[in-house]
Amino acid sequence: MDLNREHLRAMIFYDFKYGLTEQLSLKRLQSALEDFAPFRATVFRWFKEFKRGKTNLEDDLRGGRPETAVTAENVWTSEMLVREDPRITYTNIEKILGISSGSVNTILHQHLGVRKLCCRWILRLLSGAEKQARVDWCREMLILVENGTSRRVSEIVTGDETWIYQYDPESKKQSSVWVFAEGQLPTKLQRTRNIGKKMVASFFSRSGHLSTTMLENSLSVVGLLIQNGTQQ
Repeated sequence: MDLNREHLRAMIFYDFKYGLTEQLSLKRLQSALEDFAPFRATVFRWFKEFKRGKTNLEDDLRGGRPETAVTAENVWTSEMLVREDPRITYTNIEKILGISSGSVNTILHQHLGVRKLCCRWILRLLSGAEKQARVDWCREMLILVENGTSRRVSEIVTGDETWIYQYDPESKKQSSVWVFAEGQLPTKLQRTRNIGKKMVASFFSRSGHLSTTMLENSLSVVGLLIQNGTQQ
């Protein structure tokens, strides 16, 4: 059985009620418990507490240092700062409010419930009309090829051209933003400045990928076909 502080205090309280002195109680505990006996100062301190009328053997609750910096005003100001600039840092909030980093951490995580996430990169943000146009086109194609059962599917070759950009992207730390519990996951809607680009055309059929062609001099697929026809 492991003895905790409450067990030792109960033994000291027994000796006190039995009428032993502090010194006799200490000798009895040292004889019985040896290395596990309480220190002399502990025995004498608890004898003094019992003489004052204390009977509770548990530690008194400690209120601790009041959180003077975590006020309703600072919480509100922090929320406004984060909503205005989701990329704001701990250091900036500390300087604006004049409080410690621990207080800022308490406000952001315990009171505002925000967390910092890296933005997810997407090519472009489509409008509702653009999304609907893509859905309508797909449905028309399904009707045309009878949901893939028509033999005309094998004759379809589809292709698209796109610019492949070379970027100097932000680091994860640079793209991190504060996100509230009710907020959506962050995305990068604006590309960083590119340092190079190439146009590429890819073609696909029912069996899979057919070819990918690097278009020279930035010609589109139509321009490439016109050029080839002219040369022939």
